[in-house]
Amino acid sequence: MPSVVGAAPAVPPVPSIGSVTAELSSLSSQTKALTDTFNAAQADLRLKQMQASVAQRDAARASAAYQVARGQLSQVVTADYEENSFG
Repeated sequence: MPSVVGAAPAVPPVPSIGSVTAELSSLSSQTKALTDTFNAAQADLRLKQMQASVAQRDAARASAAYQVARGQLSQVVTADYEENSFG
């Protein structure tokens, strides 16, 4: 097995306080932006869920009204048929 004589292991450079501070500041800004985006998405989700709930309630009311109107129409058509068929 070949060996390298006198080769020292690579030591990563030690970052300066300024570079660490700049990196932390950048990460803090990214975190704030992501938090703001997440909070806006959460608020939008709550609004959409509320709108969906209202739409479902309105659809249920419309369906009930349709069933009532359908029954009334059926009665009118039946009565008209019976009146004209036997009259």
